[in-house]
This record gives sequence, C-alpha cells and structure tokens, in this order.
Amino acid sequence: MHLCTAEKKQLIEEIGVHLELQRGLPPLASRIYATMIISSDSGFSFEELLSITCSSKSSMSANLNLLTQLGFIEFYTKPGERKRHFRGTGTYLTNTLEDHLRNVEKELDIVGRINTFNRTHNPDKFIADKSVASLFQDYLQLQKKNLQSTIEKMAVFKNKINN
Repeated sequence: MHLCTAEKKQLIEEIGVHLELQRGLPPLASRIYATMIISSDSGFSFEELLSITCSSKSSMSANLNLLTQLGFIEFYTKPGERKRHFRGTGTYLTNTLEDHLRNVEKELDIVGRINTFNRTHNPDKFIADKSVASLFQDYLQLQKKNLQSTIEKMAVFKNKINN
C-alpha cells in the first residue's frame, strides 16, 4: 500500500472489518470501499487500487464490479484518458441510516406482533411485560422518527450542494 500512510492503512483495515460484518461484503470489496470512503473524490485508477490492496487483477475486477452493482462506487474516465477511475458514490452515510431505519421498522413490527400474540394467548405474560414492551416500542418509535428526520436533512443538504 505505498499510496497509503500507516495510519490510513490501519483505518482502512478497521473500516473494512466493520463493512464485512455490517454489510456482508467480501474482505477485498470491504477494503476497496473503505479506501473510497476515506479518500478524496478524485478516486483511483485500477492499477492504483491493485497497488493499495496487493490483490490480483481478477479479484480486483470482480470486487469493483460488485461494488459498482451495489451502487457503493462508480467509475469515470478523465478527459483524454482511456482508463477508468473509481470513486465512492458518497452514499455511505445515507445507506447506513437507511439500513438502520429498515432494522428499526422490522423490530417495531416484530415487537407489535409479539404483543398481539401475548395479549391473546399469554395474557399474564402480556400484563407482566406490558410496561417493558411499551418502553421498548416508544424507544423504537423515537429512533424511527430521528432516522427519518436525519435522512431527510441529509437529502436537503446534498441537494443544496449539487445545485
């Protein structure tokens, strides 16, 4: 990784491990995406990415295609050049918040279904757990509203920048 300082290499590795766990990305795709997240918008050529990751051409190509299909990165060509350059799409934070929102909505649905079931089939358990379940549902509702609000604010901010 001669294009990276030791500090940047360490951060790429930490973010890469996080992306593997949270996004289910393969290790190389996670490192490529991590590199894009913490680098300038000018991106990298295929050869630069090979040098940074010390990977094979076929692995690099497959992982760049995956990241492009997922919409995490994009490619472009510089005027007067034929080779492609790759950069992040700038959607990491928004995608992360949207993932959290989907998880909160799923959790709200599950908790609601559990409460409905227990109300009918386990009334004693429902009465005993009602306060805790209500607190948890309130928490999830607040999380949902906060996530929705933040996603909307980010969209407004990006629109201002792009216009």
